[in-house]
Amino acid sequence: MRPQKGTGQARAGHSRPPHWRHGAVAHGPRGETIWTFKLNKKVRRLGLLTALSQKLSEGRLHVVDSLATESLKTRALEQRLVHQGWTDKILFVDDLLTGDSFFRKASSNLPYVHTLPSIGLNVYDILKATDVVLTVDAVAALEERLSS
Repeated sequence: MRPQKGTGQARAGHSRPPHWRHGAVAHGPRGETIWTFKLNKKVRRLGLLTALSQKLSEGRLHVVDSLATESLKTRALEQRLVHQGWTDKILFVDDLLTGDSFFRKASSNLPYVHTLPSIGLNVYDILKATDVVLTVDAVAALEERLSS
């Protein structure tokens, strides 16, 4: 590093420009950007309750006995959904332990159908969906999760 004045040279700025010996790496790695942030458990619980109550007041929260399907065919499931009037973004929430694998496989090819286990239910997915369909088992699991 040289003095800023009196040498006839240009100002150096700092001692680690990338074109100097022992200088920094130009456009080097900056590390991983972490986009998550912490929310308190009470705030997350309140957000989930608010989102569910909003869907209920809009008439967009539905409870069914189960999501069981007879076949793996996507077309049969799509016809069933059209018959129910669910043709826009639908979120199906089922209990992880008793979930129907036929339903998950049949719905995986429908772009407007999203399935989640009850433990993975979050505010973002609830608000993104037009209709939210819960099974009875998922409601019981949610009640247990939100009561504590």
